[in-house]
Amino acid sequence: HSVFRTDSLIMDINSKSGLYPLLAAYNIYRNRLEAAKEKYGEFSNAFSMQLWDLTIEQNILVVCKTPMARSITRRTLVGFRDTEVHAEYYKNLIENISQNPDLVVNTLRDGKYFWGINSNEYMTIDAIIGNPPYQVTVAKADTDNGQKRSSSIFQHFQTISDRLARYTALIYPGGRWIHRSGKGMEQFGLEQINDPHLIQLHYFPNSADIFKDVAIADGI
Repeated sequence: HSVFRTDSLIMDINSKSGLYPLLAAYNIYRNRLEAAKEKYGEFSNAFSMQLWDLTIEQNILVVCKTPMARSITRRTLVGFRDTEVHAEYYKNLIENISQNPDLVVNTLRDGKYFWGINSNEYMTIDAIIGNPPYQVTVAKADTDNGQKRSSSIFQHFQTISDRLARYTALIYPGGRWIHRSGKGMEQFGLEQINDPHLIQLHYFPNSADIFKDVAIADGI
């Protein structure tokens, strides 16, 4: 109830298809719909659609790291209708979020110039959701077992989200940070597991329980 209010701002930090902001929008829309029914009684489907569009326009922010993801997300949320959708392509998101986090924080909280959703250049975001990228290839040379060398990046999305929002709910590999193993995981794991703001931790050792036919060695 504290997150899906009709005046909440919820951001997906890395949308690929629009699924997570769709779920967030639906929960806010239901509350808006119930409030309208109490006030007006029964109303038309056209009015219901107006309430949906109002939810998308006023309550949902979406970050996309490719123009294609932005287009798909927009279509998921409103189809082909001429509704304002605050889904923005953030060029070089991964590089900036790991190398210049202050810039990302200041950009994503700027409701006036980046999002165009209000006149607040330092707005508060109620919740951040999403399934951020897990890792990036960092070297062309293969490891001894023939795999590309990679580096975890999901922790940067969690850290940024903690700075931006009151609540966060992100999906990413679990074992490596819970056990503080792997490059960059020792300090991140220590801080996360001891963070007094950590309310719930859902760990699935078998990633296929969440994402069918997707194998992630240390679970989700």
